[in-house]
Amino acid sequence: MMNTKEQVLAAFKGQIVKAHFITKNGGRDFWGVLKSEARDPDNIVTAYDFRKKAYRRFDLNRHFAIYNRGKVASTILNPVAQNVPWKG
Repeated sequence: MMNTKEQVLAAFKGQIVKAHFITKNGGRDFWGVLKSEARDPDNIVTAYDFRKKAYRRFDLNRHFAIYNRGKVASTILNPVAQNVPWKG
């Protein structure tokens, strides 16, 4: 059985995504691509944010939502990627 990180990367790695994730200091939005970094623990995903022109890391143990082409992975809606209408 795949863990949440493997599911998220299988659904979105290499694709341009919009995402929102919760950090210790509040929420963050980004538009970019998810990366698989060998140094990241099972709960951390690295992403390159096109707007900030910087790498970001987010914790899958906190609330997040990732969107692309009608798919969403979210702990807010459902932790498993599923087809949903994209509004944005």
